[in-house]
Amino acid sequence: MTSATARPALVKTLLAPLRGREPVAVAIVLLGLVAAAVEAAGMALFVPLVQSLTGGADGSESLSRVYGLLAEVIPEERRVPTLVGLLVLAIAVKHVVGVAGHYLSRRLDGEVGHELRRRIFAQTLSASADLRPGARRSDVVDTLATQSWHVGRGLSLLLRSVVCVGTCLVFLAFMVAISPSLTLLAVVVMFGGWVLTHAITRRAEAAGKDIVAANRAFGLRMWSAIESLKLIRAFGREAYERERFAERSDEIRRKLLRLEMLWSAPGPVSELAAIGLVAVLILAAGRMDVSLAALAAFLAILYRAQGPARELMYAKVGFDSLRPAVETVVAYLKETQAPWPADGTRPFERLKTAVVLDRVSFRYPGAEVDALTDVSLILHRGRTTAIVGRSGAGKSTLLDLLFRFQDPTSGRV
Repeated sequence: MTSATARPALVKTLLAPLRGREPVAVAIVLLGLVAAAVEAAGMALFVPLVQSLTGGADGSESLSRVYGLLAEVIPEERRVPTLVGLLVLAIAVKHVVGVAGHYLSRRLDGEVGHELRRRIFAQTLSASADLRPGARRSDVVDTLATQSWHVGRGLSLLLRSVVCVGTCLVFLAFMVAISPSLTLLAVVVMFGGWVLTHAITRRAEAAGKDIVAANRAFGLRMWSAIESLKLIRAFGREAYERERFAERSDEIRRKLLRLEMLWSAPGPVSELAAIGLVAVLILAAGRMDVSLAALAAFLAILYRAQGPARELMYAKVGFDSLRPAVETVVAYLKETQAPWPADGTRPFERLKTAVVLDRVSFRYPGAEVDALTDVSLILHRGRTTAIVGRSGAGKSTLLDLLFRFQDPTSGRV
């Protein structure tokens, strides 16, 4: 699956935990858009404020109408204090709305993460996945304790990306109102910066897969060492195990460092693009007959637009790096979705006479030969039965069948 076709599937996967919580997600997006609109309107107040201080006129027809309306409503002696007050109020409202949106976002992130971890644990208990042949307990622990958190993080990243897109559109509308020519020039330069960032960070998906694999190997190394402490001490293998542990840990460190460098790339690129853009706009404003007031407001809004634009660049890297972890969680939930083995319908009260194995055979998935073949056995109540055999003869498999950790391939228990 290519990156282009995988991204819609990733978005669909991240939206699945939102079922029942759609109003909260909509509220988060709306609050983000309101905050953007209030902030942009506050930045636009710089134009009438500067005009009131200098007594100049603005070259923008739309802003001239706004200034004329304010001049009619607000007396001249109160105009500057009123505009300053409105500017401060806009900033305050923006922060209040932003804090509310941030609270809802973090709350939604926590609820989704909690629900996902609860579901993973419940399905693990129901499906007995850690008892399946080939399943490693370290993989189960890694999915539950590490990879599940990335799904909540990815959902927050998705909602924040929607807010950032809306914010950029709101800022773009205000910039067009100030100067369509400057806006077109700014969009062209910012698009060039996005292309450069994409070229630098396109390896983030591969880096994310490497980290998932490294975390699994590291978890297996820790689990195996902890379970074998006595054996390690008995054979004097402490130094060897320390070296193996250090190698796995250092491998994760190097892979995380590489991913962090990819994450940090959009920052410097966007900063350089912003500096170059401001220089170009200042030089172009004089030739486009854009007034100082309009240019100041335009640059203020453009400066604030750098934040959400940069977040969108980070989001692209984030989606690429989180996809392997999300796919791991989704695959695990799909694998453990149905109880395994299926629950019975007859309640057990007590053993009345005996446990009978009637021509039981069992073969592990993927194995070429049966672990047990046509075994018939009666285990009488109140008697002790010894089962003896060489390693690999099927003693553990027989006990798994008795406890119903496995179901027979053929025959009955």
